[in-house]
Amino acid sequence: MKLFGTDGIRDTADTLIKESIPLHLGYAIGKELEPCCKRRVLIGRDTRASGKAIEDMLIRGLTESRCSVYSVGIISTPGISYLTKKGEFDMGVMISASHNPHEYNGLKVFGSDGKKLNDGKEEELERDIFAGLTPHSQRGTHEYCPALLEEYKRHLKSAFAGRVPDIRIALDLANGSATAYAKEIFDEISKDITVIGNEPSGTNINLDCGSTCIATLARTVIESRCDIGLAFDGDADRCIAVDETGDVIDGDNIIAVLAEKYLRAGKLYGNAVAGTVMTNIGLIDYLDALGIDFIETAVGDRHISEAMDSYGLMLGGESSGHVIISEYADSGDGVLTALALLSAMRDLDCRASALRGKIQKYPSCNLSIGANAAEKERFNACREIDALIMRQKEVIAAKGKARIVVRPSGTEPKIRISVECKDAEAARSCAVRIQKSICELLAIKEKP
Repeated sequence: MKLFGTDGIRDTADTLIKESIPLHLGYAIGKELEPCCKRRVLIGRDTRASGKAIEDMLIRGLTESRCSVYSVGIISTPGISYLTKKGEFDMGVMISASHNPHEYNGLKVFGSDGKKLNDGKEEELERDIFAGLTPHSQRGTHEYCPALLEEYKRHLKSAFAGRVPDIRIALDLANGSATAYAKEIFDEISKDITVIGNEPSGTNINLDCGSTCIATLARTVIESRCDIGLAFDGDADRCIAVDETGDVIDGDNIIAVLAEKYLRAGKLYGNAVAGTVMTNIGLIDYLDALGIDFIETAVGDRHISEAMDSYGLMLGGESSGHVIISEYADSGDGVLTALALLSAMRDLDCRASALRGKIQKYPSCNLSIGANAAEKERFNACREIDALIMRQKEVIAAKGKARIVVRPSGTEPKIRISVECKDAEAARSCAVRIQKSICELLAIKEKP
């Protein structure tokens, strides 16, 4: 059984608790940190109702492994990343399922450098989780430290202080982590803030709100006559914006704006930007026209972070809204991304719609197939699917520059299909053909 996916461990909360995954992760982290003198571990969580039970189980595993545990409470994933590094903790753990609905939860693990663990480290933890480790005879300690959130807020406030415009802003906090601090940050920027998704109940995180349901924010921007709307996801490591007309400014649009901003300032280190196999070809064309190289990675902001480290880059990100600006953060940070975007509006003295028009996106069709773990394994082992995709690539290549990406989701029980080319109908037809063929090859009858 494989636990770690694209972004940490993720499953239904009931499954995680029933199988005691947080407890055994605590034991595994304790074993990993045995050579360390202090074995200090920082923990945070989002607003899901299941978060406290998972946190309690994780704390038990860590303290029974002689770790000193410090809990922040409700905070964002980038907040844990920042504080783990800043506070010289040996590891950090964020309890969140990001953009998934409330019935899911997960565990994201950070090293002492504030960065997500690489594949090798995750595999070591995974082996130890299943190894049946037992409690140590000596116990560690646990301390609740909500004041650490204040340190993270100071970091956000200082990042772009005095460099953002005082405009009308709508915020969608996704009823998630950002509810703990985001309004305070933006209240210091603008006197005209409209906030939605700011009443977490434990079961409404990402529900008809946030970066995965942008229509709610678009309506709010238009109705409240705002200059821009900014939406975060459940753990606030993503940002998607909408302009004053309600049109979407996604991660690719944001990266285009920031790449040009840092290029002009002479701060686009490495003269390159890191993105993933899902980055829109239109962004790659735009970067090429500016003389900026594009470094392609697998899906997931930890892969982008690794590429940025390897090439010494300032900027990288995904169309989903994970954007990493290495001057300020080691992982995607939704609020920092929003502040950087506002700063670009001030520098360019333009409306949000002018930012959205930077790139000419290629039309894409994104479909999915419901698939459990066994069906995903059959997908990975099916050579006929490889041949199918190769044939479809040859067909769509006749339409010009194009791309096909078919992969099991690392965060949901799905197989994802993405086809992109200049001909929208060709992209749709190709995606439908692939979807139908995979269902037949894997004997999957139902698809969302």
